[in-house]
Amino acid sequence: MRAPALESAAEVEHIVRNLLRESKAWGKFPTPVDDIAAYSKLAIDRGVDLRTIDPGFLPRQLEHLSSALRKILGVIDRRQRKIYLDHSMSSSRKAFVKLHEIGHDVLPWQAINLSYSDDEKTISHEAPELFEREASFFASAALFQLERFDEALKKLPLSFSSVRVLAEQFGGSVHATARRYVERCPKRCALLVFNPPATRTKTCPMPVRNCFESPPFTDDFGRLGVPDVCDSQHPFVQDILRGRRLHEEGTVTLPTARVPSLQLNYHFFNNTYNSFVFMLPPGEAMKSRITIVNRVN
Repeated sequence: MRAPALESAAEVEHIVRNLLRESKAWGKFPTPVDDIAAYSKLAIDRGVDLRTIDPGFLPRQLEHLSSALRKILGVIDRRQRKIYLDHSMSSSRKAFVKLHEIGHDVLPWQAINLSYSDDEKTISHEAPELFEREASFFASAALFQLERFDEALKKLPLSFSSVRVLAEQFGGSVHATARRYVERCPKRCALLVFNPPATRTKTCPMPVRNCFESPPFTDDFGRLGVPDVCDSQHPFVQDILRGRRLHEEGTVTLPTARVPSLQLNYHFFNNTYNSFVFMLPPGEAMKSRITIVNRVN
């Protein structure tokens, strides 16, 4: 499912810009998320882990969350000015969730609620609730520092290796960085994201978790016509089932809304959490003086 456009996007970005500058986070890398929280007078509670907490430790106003605690990634209690996290998450994942919770606090129209709790669905850009989509939009804009990300992107080759470089620079997860890379890229490219396979049989169906295209890709070719579930006839599914980690020599033919059979090159990366298929038309490139040497780690 594709996220609908946010009518509040410009206003949210205006708030992000002011917050980054006032907290002195603008231009610092990786983005100092804890400094942004401190400037917002929010404390990250490091003594409470939502994955293992006894519900009795929760503030009374959050006790209604106890039955679902083990699925919750982040909670903000605006009265106590505290953010609670599942501390088993990676540092890059926690950075995004922290900023999502900060967004709930600093977007003034969201002050009608005194607390928010978030799981995998609500921190998604495709969440059905408007406040959740706005908080995730805020988190991505703040983590990647608005146009600072666009400027950094244009200096690097058109490659999934550039996504990994930018993820390290800004402190984002590969997933969050790859999404923003494609959505902000001035060149024609697209991205498929898959969760790990349930099994590794030759006929294992692979549901598509996400599909993104850059604006120039959509303008020229229309949206990708990828099925909701791919199978071993797709070469990147064979890469997943073979346990491949990284390569940049893939080719695939897929339909789009305007082209029945579009030939694409693709780069494949698997970081154990997800598999990424970064596609671009043959010859598509970004002028760059930088050469990235891939590290498999």
